[in-house]
Amino acid sequence: MDFSLTPEQRQFRDEVRAVVARHVTPGMHQRIHETGTYVDPALYREIADRGWLAGAVPGLGERDPVELYLLFHEIETQGGPIDGLVFNMMIAGVINHLGSDYLKETVMKPLIAGDAQICM
Repeated sequence: MDFSLTPEQRQFRDEVRAVVARHVTPGMHQRIHETGTYVDPALYREIADRGWLAGAVPGLGERDPVELYLLFHEIETQGGPIDGLVFNMMIAGVINHLGSDYLKETVMKPLIAGDAQICM
């Protein structure tokens, strides 16, 4: 069995790496330490604009599991703030599967647009 990435998956990984590298900077790390919030709204918004957050919600997006792994792995590998993003996607997935139309519109939509942050 061949576990190599496909050319499309490698291209996606490289695109994710480039986006994350633009956001994960010493200044971002300093802001995180000063504020105590392990989130980066600018990074979340850019990956949302590319459709990658919607792609991370089971049943909503078109990303395959390997691409979702690559997205989160690259953010984490580069030292990006992944905790808040994981919470957002966990709640978005539950709402997409079980939530009312109201919750999908008022809670899930802002989460996958990068405009809101879940607090747990």
